[in-house]
Amino acid sequence: SAFLILFHSTFHVFIRVLILFSYFFLFEYSIIARNYALGIFFLFSVATLYPKRFTNPIRYGLCILLLANTSLYSCILAFCIGVIFTFEAIEKKMFNRNILIGLSIAFFGGILVILQVLPNAETQLNAPRSLKLFNDLGLPISVIQSFSPGATEWNYKISIGFIMLFFSGILFYRDKKIFLYYILSLSILFFFYTFVFINGHRHSGFVLQTFIFSLWIFLYTENNSENTKLNSLSSIIQIGFGISLVFSCLFAFKEVKKDIRYSFSNAKEMGEFIKKAGLDSEQYSFSALSADKGKTILFYLNKQKKFYYPGIEANGSNMWWDKKMGIGEFVSIEEGLERSRIHFANQNDFFYITHKPLVKLDSSIQLKYQTSLKNEFIKDEEFFLYQVFKK
Repeated sequence: SAFLILFHSTFHVFIRVLILFSYFFLFEYSIIARNYALGIFFLFSVATLYPKRFTNPIRYGLCILLLANTSLYSCILAFCIGVIFTFEAIEKKMFNRNILIGLSIAFFGGILVILQVLPNAETQLNAPRSLKLFNDLGLPISVIQSFSPGATEWNYKISIGFIMLFFSGILFYRDKKIFLYYILSLSILFFFYTFVFINGHRHSGFVLQTFIFSLWIFLYTENNSENTKLNSLSSIIQIGFGISLVFSCLFAFKEVKKDIRYSFSNAKEMGEFIKKAGLDSEQYSFSALSADKGKTILFYLNKQKKFYYPGIEANGSNMWWDKKMGIGEFVSIEEGLERSRIHFANQNDFFYITHKPLVKLDSSIQLKYQTSLKNEFIKDEEFFLYQVFKK
């Protein structure tokens, strides 16, 4: 992705370098949410191949297919790219064999996505968690986090994203197909953020990706334009984008520094204690209140391969976010303890891992360890280890 940005994008070299060291590219998508990085690569691949979309449509269609199947957010962008590719083919009346194959490949990518995400009574996550039927802040949060990551106060930094999106729309209106992609992508993303789901920078960042892709391909077509007003607006937008990226880079370096200095999650600390205490053995039994949080400790253990998860009343390691697991996340710490007692009724003792403290302790429960490292990122992964004896 870095190679494509540096040597194939249409931005000024200063912008190219800033993009690579900005928050999403230096930190969020390279350290935190690495699965989204693959989508960025294929999006930039599509942008790189854009000038050759009609001379090499099969490769172009394949990149759209791959982009669509990296994440649901990337699928939204891939769908909009496929739409403008189809409209262009119809407008230009270009339906030779290779173009039809390219369009078919892109279309097939959409079918693969549909087959993978169709709701299922057992696998669909219906637990409420932080989902809202209507999230009125979904749109503004996504814009602010895309162009002003880390901003916590209403100031000129927060305004940059809204100004950029507005004037970019005016700029892209000159090229109807790019304008269509821009408006369609943002509309679907904003609808998704408002009525379906948004949870932090990793999701909001697709607004920024839409902007980058749109400006990238627009500059392909308008680099030789003699329209002075258009060139001036394009320059102003790129300057504004550069300012936004400078703030983004500063925030990225701040987060990297925190990631090096502090604990991301205290799962490692708990895992290391279990090993040092000699508890990482098959002779000891463990119950973890949360399947989502408990599984992170298993990554640091050598002999413990599974925990008992009282929320889903089953043994497991890495767990699927299905309906059963989602509901299990709402089991109380006391209910989890009672379920664990029943499960290990034939044993003299077992170890109970929670991410919040037990309020009531009796003689049958002993606190063995509590994580203490400063946790700067995943606040709810601070763990407590209890040894529970048979009453």
